[in-house]
Amino acid sequence: DTWVLYQLTGEPSSFKGAANVGGIFGTDVTNASRWLFLNIHTMKWDKHLIDTICGPDHDLPLETALPTISSSSQIYGLCQASCGCGPSMSGVPIASILGDQQAALFGQTAFTAGGGKSNYRTGL
Repeated sequence: DTWVLYQLTGEPSSFKGAANVGGIFGTDVTNASRWLFLNIHTMKWDKHLIDTICGPDHDLPLETALPTISSSSQIYGLCQASCGCGPSMSGVPIASILGDQQAALFGQTAFTAGGGKSNYRTGL
C-alpha cells in the first residue's frame, strides 16, 4: 500500500529504472498494525514498541522512516500523469487503502459481532 501510493503520487526519478520520487508516504491503520509498531489505542507509531523491537539504541528517525497513518477511507492524493499509468489516470483520486485480510472480511459481509473470515498465506 505505501509503495503503491508513493509510486502513483510521485514523479519519475532522474535515475533510469529507479522508482518514482516525491510521492505521498502514507498507510492506513489496517496495514500499520502489521508493522508491529502501532499503538492500537492511539493509532500512532509507538516509540516504546519500536524500542522494544529494534532495541533502545536504534537510530530510526521516526518522523521520516515510517509512513503517515490515516483512515482506510479518505482521499490520500491524486494519481500523477507521470506515474507510469498513462495520461488517463492523471488526477484520479486514490480514495482507499485496506489490508488484504481486512478487505476480505468486508467483501464476505462479516459486518456483525462474531462474523469471521479465514485467509491463508498472507501477512508476516
